[in-house]
Amino acid sequence: MTLDSMADELMAHGIYVEHQDVHEGDLHIEYETTRPGEGVPRREAGRVCQYLRDADWEPQDVHGWVVDTDGNERGSWHAKAGWFVALEEELISETDFSTLLISSIR
Repeated sequence: MTLDSMADELMAHGIYVEHQDVHEGDLHIEYETTRPGEGVPRREAGRVCQYLRDADWEPQDVHGWVVDTDGNERGSWHAKAGWFVALEEELISETDFSTLLISSIR
């Protein structure tokens, strides 16, 4: 999978990538969620990171911004490149990665 196909893959999960760009070496992703409620759906942040891990992608810091269907910002999250590398090298567990990711949600 490539980053270009990521948007198509995530749509099946109610995650609509509005914009993705590399800025100062970091991957910036803005997406719309169809999930009801407030804030960032944790499962969606995890799903985006999983798709990145599955992609032909060189780990870099990731910043995610989440908006609702009306374009209102619901929140943001980030994941450090080192977290992806540590997970790949089995220096941290999936649970550790998830804990780090969830703690970044604002």
